[in-house]
Amino acid sequence: MLTHIFLGIIAAVMIILCAVIVPAVIQLKKTTRSADEFIRSTEQTLTPLLSEIKQSAERLNSVTMGIENSVRNLEKLTDAVGHTGTLLESLNKFFKNRGFSVSVRTSCFIIGIKTAMSTLAREILKSSDDTDVNS
Repeated sequence: MLTHIFLGIIAAVMIILCAVIVPAVIQLKKTTRSADEFIRSTEQTLTPLLSEIKQSAERLNSVTMGIENSVRNLEKLTDAVGHTGTLLESLNKFFKNRGFSVSVRTSCFIIGIKTAMSTLAREILKSSDDTDVNS
């Protein structure tokens, strides 16, 4: 009789377990199906978006490379401008120190040539007038 009671308890537990497990398995199947549909729809939505993100990243990389090249060129330009400024500063110092005397000498030389040429021209004109008067 104890065996019958024990078997009855086991049978009751099995029936209760089946009553609980079967709906849980059915719910698990529905949840799995919903998750699968969600993953598929998400994949369909994300695939074009990921493609666009990849293209945008490639464009951004291209633009970044262009900017880096421009910055390198700008660095070269600023170096050249800096060297030009240094050269101009050196020339300015040269002309301040020695340029004035060179300028004065050059001016005097040019004035001398101009005076000599005008004197020569006057003498030539004067001699040609004398020749015309004598003829």
